[in-house]
Amino acid sequence: MTTTLARAIEYGYGVTDSDIRLIGNVDTKRILVLGAGELITPITLAHAGAHVIVVDPSTERMAMTKSLATEHEARVEFHQGAFADLAFLRADSIDTVFSPLVLDEIEDLDRVIRQSQRVLRTTGSMIVSFEHPIARMVEQDDIPSAPGVLPMGTPRITRSFFDDSDYETLRNGQRVVVYPRSIARIHELFMRHGFRVDSICEPTPEFHHEPVVMIPPVVVFRARKEGL
Repeated sequence: MTTTLARAIEYGYGVTDSDIRLIGNVDTKRILVLGAGELITPITLAHAGAHVIVVDPSTERMAMTKSLATEHEARVEFHQGAFADLAFLRADSIDTVFSPLVLDEIEDLDRVIRQSQRVLRTTGSMIVSFEHPIARMVEQDDIPSAPGVLPMGTPRITRSFFDDSDYETLRNGQRVVVYPRSIARIHELFMRHGFRVDSICEPTPEFHHEPVVMIPPVVVFRARKEGL
């Protein structure tokens, strides 16, 4: 995988695949992308030779990706619907399921992982990112942290790590509901449905506006479908 491709594979909040390198060679691969929007990842994958299928329930987010595909002359297959509604795909027909920062908007994540396991080929991988549990806890004030120091903001803990109640936030200009889960809980769901998690990454964002990055914005999982 080239550096250009790695930097264009986005996990959200400025995090790309340039350091963690989880995607690998995508030429001729069938890749199911759960989640549309302003990220250019589906277009990049299509240009790299993949057959890309995008699923998203949001009309607005789907329109964003369709516009990007048209602008960049990329062949991408679109299916608007819930992330777990994958009956249009045969079992064992997908090489990789990729989902950047949208599955924490799903209350029934268990069903999404189960359906993704069904459509994946054996040893195929599910590569997904979630907002990091620590990032949910911390907000920053727009004030200098100390005299003479660049205004990076003063971090404040505003939410308990153990608070698993859902909450609203703004993503891609849309109000969405987020269902928070711990890293351990997500790992448990993968293991329950026949996956082996071989990578959990907490990368530094490549593009950010703060002089110092204090917490990881996302956590990225790669889980491989195991055979019988």
